[in-house]
Amino acid sequence: MRFFRRRRRKEGGMVFDRLRGLMTSEGLKARCARGGAALALGTIVERGARLVRNMILARLLAPDQFGLMAIVLAASGLFEAITEIGIRQAVIQNPRGDRPEFLNVAWWISAVRGALVCVVGCLAAPYVARFYGDVSLTPLLQVVMLSMFIGGLTNPRLAVLEKQLRFGPCVWITQGSGLAATVISLVAAVYVRSVWALVLGVVAEAFIRTVLSYVAFPFRPRLSIDRDSWRDLVAFARGMAGLSLLTCVVLQADVFVLGRVCSKEQLGMYSLALALANMPLMVFSRVVAPMVLPVLSDVQGDRAKLCQTVLSITRMLFDLGAPLAAFLVVFGRSILSLAYGKSYGAVSDVFGVLCVYVLTYMAANVLVFTYLAIARPELQRRFLFVWACLVAMAMYPAVKYLGPLGAALTLLVTLLAATAVQLARMARIIGLAVVSYLAIVRRGVAVAALAAIPAVGIRMLDMGAESTQLVLGGLVCALAWALCLLREAGKARAMEFRRLA
Repeated sequence: MRFFRRRRRKEGGMVFDRLRGLMTSEGLKARCARGGAALALGTIVERGARLVRNMILARLLAPDQFGLMAIVLAASGLFEAITEIGIRQAVIQNPRGDRPEFLNVAWWISAVRGALVCVVGCLAAPYVARFYGDVSLTPLLQVVMLSMFIGGLTNPRLAVLEKQLRFGPCVWITQGSGLAATVISLVAAVYVRSVWALVLGVVAEAFIRTVLSYVAFPFRPRLSIDRDSWRDLVAFARGMAGLSLLTCVVLQADVFVLGRVCSKEQLGMYSLALALANMPLMVFSRVVAPMVLPVLSDVQGDRAKLCQTVLSITRMLFDLGAPLAAFLVVFGRSILSLAYGKSYGAVSDVFGVLCVYVLTYMAANVLVFTYLAIARPELQRRFLFVWACLVAMAMYPAVKYLGPLGAALTLLVTLLAATAVQLARMARIIGLAVVSYLAIVRRGVAVAALAAIPAVGIRMLDMGAESTQLVLGGLVCALAWALCLLREAGKARAMEFRRLA
């Protein structure tokens, strides 16, 4: 017995030493671990604050106010997407991206673009309001456009931090500004019970983030323009041209059509359900996505290793996302009622479809980052073009006959079809094994079923109050995660044993 206790203490000490070595070394895994820890901590705090904000605002503001804000954000995002050329991605991808002359050119392009978007958006605001038949949209959209101009002035050195996987300062600046804006919008909503509280939060976030970026990392743009940097940025921008526009058309098509066909109240309830379903995507975007592009770029020269990395990231996403999606689908009505109020339970079916869509979208994003890592953004544009065409054909009739549920189903079904095309292209370009990818998807479905079946039993047997059922469902989800973790740990031990043998 004493021998086993000594062995356990020795193994525990070895694990601790490995963790300490991982967090203090300068290797790629160590930088990813430290960056992921910083991003996770900041994102949990900031996303949690936003969730609490939405829960409070849903009880202070009428649903139609959220519908107005959804239209404003979609319209402003469209104007921004028209001129988006991927400055941040260019800084991360380019080997010279951290040089002062490169950053100087990046700043000037970003600043001019932000000013252009602001002017064009303000001039077009009355026409957008006329299209939706609501004159109140004009001043709302014009004020939100200020955030586009302010955002264009953001310090480009933030992208260098992402390139170097130094996410700690990014967390303080990005998540910190979001947290401050959340507080500002809540305070404003107490005094101004309208959509203007949300607008104020958007502008405040852009302003605070831009100011903090210069306070933390002083940067002074120069009038001189480096020709080599200009050529590199223009070449990358040429490949990125149209990507953001297609992305915006795809991701905002539901809001554009719902705002035209359905009532503002329906759109408001849909937008809040989408915001809740998007919480895992926001965590992915803030915690995982900033590390995916640098990691894939680091192995872009080794296609076999690149394929293996893509499969590993996708497997991790399904292991974590599939049980969570199953939990959210089964308990959707209870979650919406608890978060926003009983009336929002009416869109629980929409919420369930959106949760599955979000998981699928995160997996598709890994393939998108692969295009950027190998400096082939034009391939992403082809994928988005296929997806946009499918959405354009299906969205309006689906919304007309099924309402918000039709919008959610359109996003999910068209994404699955476009991802199938993307997988076939990825197999030709980098040699990604489609069979291995589909095996990961099948495993994700099995893990989701592992969490969904007990969760459905809890709901059908009506085991206690709704809060009790949510706790039990959460435990089932955590159990599914633990089983996935144990399986991966077993594989790692088997590989280590074979290596030693």
